[in-house]
Amino acid sequence: MDLGLYLQVARRHRRLVIAGLTVTFALAVFSYVRISPSGIGYRSSPTWSNSAMLQLSQLGYPEYRSAGPGGQAPNVAALSNLTDLYAKLATSDAVLSILVRKGLLGQANQAGGTLPITAFPIPSTVNSYTPTPLISLTASGESPTEATKLAIGATDAFIAVLTASQKAAKIPPRQRIEVRVLKRPREPTIVAPRSKVPPIMVLLAGLTITFAAVFIRDNLQRKRSEAPEQSEPELVEVKLPERVRQPTRAPADTKTPPSAGENDVAASSPPRWSAQSGR
Repeated sequence: MDLGLYLQVARRHRRLVIAGLTVTFALAVFSYVRISPSGIGYRSSPTWSNSAMLQLSQLGYPEYRSAGPGGQAPNVAALSNLTDLYAKLATSDAVLSILVRKGLLGQANQAGGTLPITAFPIPSTVNSYTPTPLISLTASGESPTEATKLAIGATDAFIAVLTASQKAAKIPPRQRIEVRVLKRPREPTIVAPRSKVPPIMVLLAGLTITFAAVFIRDNLQRKRSEAPEQSEPELVEVKLPERVRQPTRAPADTKTPPSAGENDVAASSPPRWSAQSGR
């Protein structure tokens, strides 16, 4: 890579370079920001998230007891094995329908688009393969307020759907599994900053096109200067010969009158027939 050669070529075509760089930087800026009647804003938004921590339990908090009725140990492991199932229920269609009715979720997300709600079991800190009766429900949005509202709404909708299903199944209260909120959504965190890919791609494309145009123009000018100059052909005046006039013949039936000398000779000489007539 000869940097000196590139600088020389760019110096010879500085006007083209300046125009290309100006257009490139302008397009890169407008691919990152937007100018509207309301002011200047960004074209893309960062992604914020907020989460709630849920716990599977039963009436009477058996996980808080050292022994249950009859002196038996509470069956907390059974609740821990249900976290996978309840994590799926937290993002079920029934929960999403409530969020759409409340305006917290769009129809495109419910129809199969990117779902901004996730729920997964929280493993044990001692052994990652050991389940716990804890579920993390996370919601994301383009602003901190949107992420927080969606996380709160998803939590409330999940508990409401679960309670309504238990009542519809006529499950006795003491046999119901309760979902308690251990930690409500509080401080949102940013998980993905604004994307800088569009302006970077515009810059690379603009610089490539600009310097390609500069080198193409420089090569064309060099070929024109190195080509031999061809002189224009001289115009030679060619004189055509004059048309030779051909003698015209008189018609056969026309007689040319004799000249004056011929008339005198004819008059002085006797006719030939007069001598022959005397024979």
